[in-house]
Amino acid sequence: MNRLINAEKSKITDEMLFRSSAFAAYLTDIAEAASERYGRKIKVRTKYDTSEGAMLACTDNREILINTGNYLTRSFPNRPLKVDSLIGLNAHEIGHILFTNFKVSETYFRCLSWGSIYPDFDEELTTEEDMNLQELIQFLQTDTDVRRATVLKAAKHILNILEDAYIEARICEAFPGKFATGIYLNNIRFSELVPSIDEQLERGNSKFAVFTNLLVQYCTSGDINDRDNHKGDIMDRFMDVLPYVDAVIYDDDMKERCRGTNRILLNIWDYIKEITDEAKSEQDKTGST
Repeated sequence: MNRLINAEKSKITDEMLFRSSAFAAYLTDIAEAASERYGRKIKVRTKYDTSEGAMLACTDNREILINTGNYLTRSFPNRPLKVDSLIGLNAHEIGHILFTNFKVSETYFRCLSWGSIYPDFDEELTTEEDMNLQELIQFLQTDTDVRRATVLKAAKHILNILEDAYIEARICEAFPGKFATGIYLNNIRFSELVPSIDEQLERGNSKFAVFTNLLVQYCTSGDINDRDNHKGDIMDRFMDVLPYVDAVIYDDDMKERCRGTNRILLNIWDYIKEITDEAKSEQDKTGST
């Protein structure tokens, strides 16, 4: 495998290498070596998709799927760095399998889909948060399927961002070598590639998308890309929720990240309503149900 990785001038392209069964087996060997001490067996599948918006990697808690043609990996200038990037993606998903409490996650989303908050808040809500909570509950219990699905998708995105910070810290602590290198490499690169707040808004990105991009940057690198020194409510809202973020991202109890997600939902409820409106408008245009 090292010979193939270093074969820069051969006829073996990145696509040929990264979509090969040999490379999938290489990533599987890495995953199984890491998970052996935890009594888990992990299989890694790969694909090569360079289309816009293509996924990076995911897991169902048993198997890992890595898109070796993802935009982040392809942004690196040479093959060894691309391999490190893919090892980092692999390590990230291994971290989820080893350290994410999927039962808590399933309970959280099952309750939220019913319009029920889990777990209970352990701190008193502000007046505005309480008003947004009542609206959120009514929304989830009575609104259209597409709007409700959009809220659940937004909650899943936020919780995943917080959980990513936790599992990456755990996996880097357990495996400080190649795994940590690949994760740090990807996180730095992501921060470099994310446009500034003003650029994102000019491109028509929703406030929710801009806000969550800030959240990803902070949770992965401890900093944000604000080179335009943006002055506006998105940055204000982001600073408002930082105490909730800092309080939960390294807690071993996933229920705390669920609580943090709920507090964030309430603080950006107006952003979430905007994307539910967009989803409903898109549904109306296509005529789907």
